[in-house]
Amino acid sequence: MYNPSEKYEKKAKNVFKNPAMALFCAVIGTFFLCNCSHELPDSDEGTPVFTANGMLNNNTLNIEAGRNGYYLYTQKTLGADSIYSFVGSFKRTNADSSHGILRIELRDYKKRTPNEPIDIEKASEPKMYYFRNSNSATANGSLLKFIAEPMGVPPFSYAWNFGDGQTSTDANTTHRFTYSGNHQVQLVVRDAQNRVQNLSNPIYVPPTYNVCSGNFSHNRTNDRTFDFEAMPTPDMICTNIRWDLGDGNSVVNNQYFTQHTYQKEGVYYVTMTMTLRNPADSTAAPCLVSVSKKVVTASVNAAGLGFNYVSGYAPTNQNLSTIAIYYTDQNGETYSSVMGLQPQWSNFTIEKTEGYRINENGKATQKIKANTNCRLFGDNGYIDFKNAELNFGVAY
Repeated sequence: MYNPSEKYEKKAKNVFKNPAMALFCAVIGTFFLCNCSHELPDSDEGTPVFTANGMLNNNTLNIEAGRNGYYLYTQKTLGADSIYSFVGSFKRTNADSSHGILRIELRDYKKRTPNEPIDIEKASEPKMYYFRNSNSATANGSLLKFIAEPMGVPPFSYAWNFGDGQTSTDANTTHRFTYSGNHQVQLVVRDAQNRVQNLSNPIYVPPTYNVCSGNFSHNRTNDRTFDFEAMPTPDMICTNIRWDLGDGNSVVNNQYFTQHTYQKEGVYYVTMTMTLRNPADSTAAPCLVSVSKKVVTASVNAAGLGFNYVSGYAPTNQNLSTIAIYYTDQNGETYSSVMGLQPQWSNFTIEKTEGYRINENGKATQKIKANTNCRLFGDNGYIDFKNAELNFGVAY
């Protein structure tokens, strides 16, 4: 429930035109929230500090706290899972106070024990964030890194096709798939002598877990026999390893080492999928790493085109807060980022943060500058929130 006392509101009267009041606020404003504006100008007198601008489908959104009845409300909430959410809401004071609301939630990156201080600098540090989703393990998709391994005379040109309408022309690239499972990825490379290499490779996209890293090594012990050894994140415990060996055979166990002999000469893609847990935190969710590498038997002279891919860049990072955005339109219908899968073009980047004032409920606040593109889902469809610039605050 919102507490109306926790807000920043710019009064209609510009008190800074009164020199005596301006001096009074300047002297004691550090210690008290006086009745002058709680939203001080950045540079030019009258410029709002807290704003939200962008496009909602084809309609312009332009909110300025202190104008047209808007104010910024800040709070923090503690969930049943012992995780805080830091909230900034652009609300209205007039009769339509339930309409035209924009709410941004920054969900803390870790659980907090009783009396543990909140690290707001870590929870809101400038970087790219992922959207929280309430009903899907692969809410933000699985982000994989692809590395081309061409043969021929450089320089090369590259054409990736990820099978979902998305492409890339980079040698090494990343791609976010919106659902887990098997996907067909195609890579076409042209070298300096205009020779074309074409590879279409099925890959497995794991469900989204927490982020961790890992790898595996491979060593050919004779013509068609390879030793494979998993290399997990240091200080993590491996609870399960799956080896897909590229010839239809697979091995599932919790052993770091396995050996395999191929029946035919050729080029094979071996994928290791590893589930890890942090022994220092029994409450933390597991993390998952999937790595694919090309192996070549001895008698295959020209390995040809290949590419490796590595996952483990999943968005539910234990060390990264997550974002949720809610918007209530003029008709009272609420849309949110958490009620569906975000499209691939979605993003949320915090550009700058700084400490701000104590709000009227005695809570410290953080001022945040961010930009975003996302999709907001409602009962009757969705709206796209694009090219948005957000200058908001949260309490902590």
